[in-house]
Amino acid sequence: MNGYLITVLLNTLEIDSSMKENKQLDSDKLTIGYADFVSRYVLDKIWVDKLEWQYLDSKTENRPAIIFLHGTRGNPYIFWNQFNELKDDFRLILIKLPLIHDTKEICTGLMSICQHLEAFQISLLGTSIGGYIAQWFAYYYPANVKELIICNSVIDGENIDNPSRLFSEYILPIIPNVLIQKSLQRRVKQSLPHYNILEKYIYDNIVSKISAREFSERALTFHKCGRVPALTLPDKNITIIYCSDDPYISKTAQKAVLLKYPASNTCCLNTGHHFPYVVRPKIFNMEILKIFEGLH
Repeated sequence: MNGYLITVLLNTLEIDSSMKENKQLDSDKLTIGYADFVSRYVLDKIWVDKLEWQYLDSKTENRPAIIFLHGTRGNPYIFWNQFNELKDDFRLILIKLPLIHDTKEICTGLMSICQHLEAFQISLLGTSIGGYIAQWFAYYYPANVKELIICNSVIDGENIDNPSRLFSEYILPIIPNVLIQKSLQRRVKQSLPHYNILEKYIYDNIVSKISAREFSERALTFHKCGRVPALTLPDKNITIIYCSDDPYISKTAQKAVLLKYPASNTCCLNTGHHFPYVVRPKIFNMEILKIFEGLH
């Protein structure tokens, strides 16, 4: 009962905080901040089995390492708010997902990057497809994962806003990028009805940079890799962050994640849509700090 009352109280405070945050949001200021971040930080490159990987490492010494994996419609820079605010408290490593859709190959490459960076004990924070891949990494390399943070993600490709397998594999790769971008722009506008000031920012700076090949590979990952197997990582080392107003992840898919990890730590944001780290950066960063302070 006490936990329930605390949750209700936090949600009430969150709604008020959300309203204040939204009044302060400005698309132009966000774009300037994002552009400044991109200009100051260039992604490093590494080749693993003839495949190019890109990443950004804060190189913060003697601090816990957190690897961030972006979503289907994102890139590493989408976590710029987290990098700027948390880079002194943690060693933050932002990864760009490679152009492949096999989770085993992705996880093997990610492990090679960890070894290259000498980050042997890591925490993983993945959103959307990044959260799906993070679970697979915890399955293949449980001894290397200290904490797993799953944000607005799934355990399989069911009940989510994702192109069909045949469309993803054979049609998407040959569609001109301009048509893909128009479709994604429309989806962004539909998915952010209450955050219209963010539409231009998210589309211009992030979504518009995604190629048809990238979108195809990310969509295929869900179709070809199936349901995440049972993890040996204890539920107490898993945190699930999800948003009540997420337009891409259905309630059924959200429930499936919660049921898979029944003893995990959970954080439900009433607002945040599919991009809480963009829409609600202060709240999102606070949740990350709570996880590592053991306050859940």
